[in-house]
Amino acid sequence: MTNKQKKVAFIVVLVLAYAVYMLYCEVTSSRIEKHGRFTVGIVTDFGMNFRNGYTVNYEYTVSGIHYKESLLVSEDYDNIVKHRFFIKFDPEQPKHSKILLDKPASSKFWNVPSDGWIKMPE
Repeated sequence: MTNKQKKVAFIVVLVLAYAVYMLYCEVTSSRIEKHGRFTVGIVTDFGMNFRNGYTVNYEYTVSGIHYKESLLVSEDYDNIVKHRFFIKFDPEQPKHSKILLDKPASSKFWNVPSDGWIKMPE
């Protein structure tokens, strides 16, 4: 195999890996939207990332298991560290989640059922 063929093969593998990753992300996101449950989590860190966006780090607990996750967001949110928000997660794989930064959780919702709520409380 020539150097040119190796480069082309590497690029093809890289593109395929990226496509599989994007498909996985899309399927995961779709499952969260269709079957997701709700809990409350706390923002542990927020900052600018290298892709012209921001990363929000958050933590939450489902069925006694503590999760630490992050999500890329496109806009800056002022002063959200240590604030609580609703989290929507996949009940079969609770590690897959997204924080709903437009849905702050007041203290009356901090006592969450172990497996979360089927729909977001109001």
